[in-house]
Amino acid sequence: MALAQYGTLITTIGLAQIANAQITQTKVGLEYIALGDGNGAHYVPTQNQTALVHEVWRGPIAELSIDPTNSNRIIIDAVIPVTAGGFTIREIGIFDDKNNLIAVGQYPEKYKPQLSEGVSEETLIHFVIETNNADVVKLTIDPTVIIASRNYVDGKVAQVQKALTEHSGQIATTEKLGHIKPDGETITVDPETGIASAQEQGYQLTDGEYVIDYSTGHADDLVKSGFYKVTGGALTGRGFPLNLGAAIATVEVYTADDGTVLQKFTFSSLVRGYSYVRGRHGGVWSPWDRAVTINDVNVDYKTYYVDGTLGTDDPNFGLGTGAKAFKTINYALSRLTKFNTKEVTINVANGVYNENVNIDGFIGANIRLIGTSSGTILNNLYVSNCGRFAGQNFQVKTTIDIRAVNQFSLFACGKTDASTSDGLYVLASIGMVSAGAFSNCTGSAAGIRVGNNSVIYIEAIAGSGNAVGIHCSGSIVRKNGSTITGTTAQTVTGGGQII
Repeated sequence: MALAQYGTLITTIGLAQIANAQITQTKVGLEYIALGDGNGAHYVPTQNQTALVHEVWRGPIAELSIDPTNSNRIIIDAVIPVTAGGFTIREIGIFDDKNNLIAVGQYPEKYKPQLSEGVSEETLIHFVIETNNADVVKLTIDPTVIIASRNYVDGKVAQVQKALTEHSGQIATTEKLGHIKPDGETITVDPETGIASAQEQGYQLTDGEYVIDYSTGHADDLVKSGFYKVTGGALTGRGFPLNLGAAIATVEVYTADDGTVLQKFTFSSLVRGYSYVRGRHGGVWSPWDRAVTINDVNVDYKTYYVDGTLGTDDPNFGLGTGAKAFKTINYALSRLTKFNTKEVTINVANGVYNENVNIDGFIGANIRLIGTSSGTILNNLYVSNCGRFAGQNFQVKTTIDIRAVNQFSLFACGKTDASTSDGLYVLASIGMVSAGAFSNCTGSAAGIRVGNNSVIYIEAIAGSGNAVGIHCSGSIVRKNGSTITGTTAQTVTGGGQII
């Protein structure tokens, strides 16, 4: 079957599942979407595929619907959370509730950054499947990540327009003051007749209709009081906080007489709203800040399980071991809120996890990552901007990088592979490292490198084959019973101390 450059096709398994559903009068349950980097290059997908060439992320389907203009087309959307990134998207797949690859396709090359690169964005993925009978597809969704489609938002806007049109031109009585703004900014009320008339603003009444303007320019240009709609896959390049794809966000703009501007960006959601705010004062815009709600706070103890062999990255998994577990550590992290008042534990089964695990921005209670003493190996671990973190019983291939963590501990952790990266890098953090080993950090790398006003205590830490055993810059390292060494056992700069 021929495939357009960035088209999609239904796999042999998918065709069989759809045919069987037609015969048995059942439905195919599409559950989640997977992305891959194609091992560094685009390729031509085939119908006999059962997996992506190199999967880098998997998540639940956020919205699934039948195209109202073509009943044989199924439209699928998913959101890549801010916690996932560091990969390039070139291939895409849709899996059913039995982990069968139903459809596969090429995707225009797009890099999804990670938080450690200084970019915080959610990305919407849009995917279309065409089949001869879309009615046999079960429209199942994860209610925690549903997004609002353009049609949904336009429908809600139409309701607002109708309601406001019905109230236009009415007498401004006490009961009706809720429908007008008699301050000369939005609607003017005639002092003699009480008739409300429209003003020329972004949310004016025009010919008896309420208007919400579409914005196609830069966010900095929205300085006129009013309501606006924005959509698209490149909004961050236009000054907005999120890329939305086909979904729609609203922007409320309020401008004061002194030129101060307030913008509120709301990502439309069927379950809850995600709001970002920023302001302009003296001609200078502040950064976008996300508004925190009760839905962003976890007040219960949580324990998740990860098994790279038997697990599945799906919201219905993660609460048990083996086949009941999640498949990847990053997916488990994506299920957590950033604010936790009680301890959160992620138990990771034995195995090799080719993941760059990124734990960033978790505030409050301890985040614990626990491996197995028999051998849990990660690619890299990055922990940054967290209140408290504890790691135990795992190794990394290249580096453990800890930055701006108020309190951390590492027990029985270390580095396995030879590289020119530091085994443990600590910056602006306070913590304890014990019963581990950091070896084979070559070139100018150190087994343990500590800097920028950090304070750490190391006990029973071994290591050899390093260029430098311990390097301390502007920090304090206290060691006890540790034998880590290198070509140079230890170096100190910037007023640091190793005692």
